[in-house]
Amino acid sequence: MADVIGLAGLEETGKFLAGQLTERHVPFQIYEGDAGDGDAPGNQAGSLEALASNCNLILIHMAGLFRKNPQDADLWLSHIRPGTLVVDVSDGHPRETQERGRKLESVGGQLLDVSLIGSHPPPFEARGMMVLAGGRASDFARALPYLQYFTEPQHIYHMGGLGSGHAMKAVCNLMNAYSRWITVEGLALASRLGMPPERVIELVALGTGRNYANQEWLPRYLSGGGGALEGAATLGEVERLLQTAVSLGRELKVPMTGAIALKNLYQQLSLTHGSDEPADALMDVYEQWAGIKR
Repeated sequence: MADVIGLAGLEETGKFLAGQLTERHVPFQIYEGDAGDGDAPGNQAGSLEALASNCNLILIHMAGLFRKNPQDADLWLSHIRPGTLVVDVSDGHPRETQERGRKLESVGGQLLDVSLIGSHPPPFEARGMMVLAGGRASDFARALPYLQYFTEPQHIYHMGGLGSGHAMKAVCNLMNAYSRWITVEGLALASRLGMPPERVIELVALGTGRNYANQEWLPRYLSGGGGALEGAATLGEVERLLQTAVSLGRELKVPMTGAIALKNLYQQLSLTHGSDEPADALMDVYEQWAGIKR
């Protein structure tokens, strides 16, 4: 039986995928809930339950749709048809992902966790995305044709069992957050020493301090372009992503001294500036603390 694709809670990514599916004449339905707008593609499902009833391969951002009411996720899973593959294109704690996979399997479905790393949100012209998937090899093979809409085949990785895609995303987010933090602190110090930011970027690129944050994010930020932490657009989202890494470290008895300090920093920023403030506010706060005016 041919797949009927469901797209749920993916926002701009969903519109991008809808365009790809339309070009290829693949049947699909899309549901955006309260986030839907007049620009959403056709073939809209009236509810998540309708999407579950009509589609047998569903790409969904479960973290976004069910964060406020996690119990709704279990209720929605009960509507899944046997044989349906749910592809969770979000982030989450690997243990929670595995538990959700067991619940889905109990009603005859399967779960594949997929994390997107790189140049997003859409458009994906550069096709620089890296896709990390966790789950059964057969489920990965079934989803692969649709995952290739994001990037080239050589940039799509099957990490292993269910939860491994989300686990690798947690590691990437942690390292990215570290590099952002150190870059902001280093630039604040350099600015107080009278060094122009552009000169700092140029010279750091020639030494051992080079990283993604000071070579990719910082130039975009200084030029007014900003740039999210692997899709985390707000202070609250960064805090939540770091909490996942801290929780994993605690469970596995891995020291996470720096991660805890960084998570607490973002928690404080969320409380004082608002959790919905852009994640780039970290730079603004450090400049304020250091007495720097740009």
